[in-house]
Amino acid sequence: MNSLYGYEIDSDVPLTRGSEVPGELGRITVRAVRDRPLEVPAELVHLVTDADRIPHYAAARLGARIVAWHSDAGTFLIDPASMTIGHRAADTALELGPQRWEDRLASNAVPLLLGELGALSLHASANLVGDRALVICGVTGRGKSTLSAALASAGYPSLGEDGVVLHRSGTGHAAWPGARGSLLTNPAAAVIGTTSANGPEDPRGRRLHDGLRSADRPGRAAVIAFLRERGGTAVDIERVDSAKTHRELLDHLLTAGRRGTREFAGSARVAVSVDGVLLRVPDSLDAVAEAAERLTGLVGEGRPSRAE
Repeated sequence: MNSLYGYEIDSDVPLTRGSEVPGELGRITVRAVRDRPLEVPAELVHLVTDADRIPHYAAARLGARIVAWHSDAGTFLIDPASMTIGHRAADTALELGPQRWEDRLASNAVPLLLGELGALSLHASANLVGDRALVICGVTGRGKSTLSAALASAGYPSLGEDGVVLHRSGTGHAAWPGARGSLLTNPAAAVIGTTSANGPEDPRGRRLHDGLRSADRPGRAAVIAFLRERGGTAVDIERVDSAKTHRELLDHLLTAGRRGTREFAGSARVAVSVDGVLLRVPDSLDAVAEAAERLTGLVGEGRPSRAE
């Protein structure tokens, strides 16, 4: 049985990107539902539209449950109390196949569930450097997946490329492996040197590359980098204090609702246990390797192991 973020995933749809690391923290059950969650009155808490104001993502509260709808993957009904995620593919408006459905399950539905249980779920990628985790946060399009893939290609295994969940562990926080593989454009894949593309392109011109090395264990979060808008002529890294790290983390939380006391306190605990940096990379793929190398130097532990 595959796992995501330390939890076994018992799914009625076969998963191809789940981690092979045993799920030691619990089990999440994923099943198709006959109900129509979108037809039940609920409290809308998040809505994302495109430039033409056409919705492509929405999240709502249905009592203690969460309804998350994706135009390209359908509806997920998330119930933290029973540790279940129901899914309804018939609600899909843009059919992109099971690969996209699995991506939404791993990067959104499962993190939302675990966030309700007290974990800190982030819109981020992460890689192992020795026994520690390097986390990269950034809005869509700033290069999280590309940087993570470059790190994996250099021998630093991927912990996930579009979703990271941090669990409290001792005085720090552990990042467990999420979905395997990276979604990359052809130019990014060429620069990184991977030819393991599998499946069709998504609307952003990316294809799944599943031949990159994935982590076989969790790592303690050591450094969190926040990607700035691309620009400049050189890779720029600025260290920030825990207060600034806390504010940045709040902007990258995956939640289904307003950020309350729990989210504020959880992100504050993470902020004081890691080193935070702001990262700006020139708008050129040639700078990716340098950015990856400089980030691993910040972690200061472990050497890359050769990819198998």
